[in-house]
Amino acid sequence: SGKSSLIKALSNSSHCYTGTVKLYNFDITPISEDDSQNCLAYHSGNILEKIT
Repeated sequence: SGKSSLIKALSNSSHCYTGTVKLYNFDITPISEDDSQNCLAYHSGNILEKIT
């Protein structure tokens, strides 16, 4: 449940950021909504792998 909550929190808040977003020491600079979602999904996967 913790992992799904993390994903939901990140997904719901991702579109609120503009410019450079630092997430778990990863610098994410969204170019478009699709790109930001792809970056978020990629980094979220890496974070979840480290957690598990």
